[in-house]
Amino acid sequence: MVFEYKDTSHFGVHIFDKSSLEIEYPSHGSQDEQHNPDQIHDDLVETLDGITPCKKTKLKSPISCPQPRKKLISKNAEGKTAVTNPSKGGETSTATRTSKLRNAAAQMEAQKFTPKNPSFIINLNPNMSRSYRPNIPMSFIREHLKEKTQTIKLKFEKKWWPVELTFYPDHGSGKLSTGWTLFARECKLVGGDVAVLELINKEDPELEVHIFKGY
Repeated sequence: MVFEYKDTSHFGVHIFDKSSLEIEYPSHGSQDEQHNPDQIHDDLVETLDGITPCKKTKLKSPISCPQPRKKLISKNAEGKTAVTNPSKGGETSTATRTSKLRNAAAQMEAQKFTPKNPSFIINLNPNMSRSYRPNIPMSFIREHLKEKTQTIKLKFEKKWWPVELTFYPDHGSGKLSTGWTLFARECKLVGGDVAVLELINKEDPELEVHIFKGY
């Protein structure tokens, strides 16, 4: 299509086919109407007013944008800011909170237990790691055991486990070390549990273990 300007705000339109030959269409209206800008404007307005506006359709992108991950910002006991991802850290925090609640219930159960022999309590930390080694009260060692590194036997239900009691004379303390990890694993001890160790044989140290889960 070719638009030809004729200095009257009126364009003459020439339409050609694919072979470049002009196509002649019958004209509408008088010659005056064709050269009357006001008439053309009125016709244009009338024509535009009669057109129903098309509805706009919003195209949705086939690629969805990932939602940003939320982070929780808190401060620890030292006043340092800590950022936690709820999808990961949040789960860990919930597990720790549950373990602490269960530990409180287990301690109440352990306090109600009345052993017949000398005993002490091991409160397993809810955040207990595999390298955890429980302490034995120094008062218990001095009164009922020998102040030296030695092997003792732990009994749970009907099975026995040899465990080393490592004594630290410089610090005046003792820990259950070699053999404890195996005992804890086979007895299914987890963080939050409470164990009461009751001395049932003083000559050849043997302690019976009573485990409280808190549920």
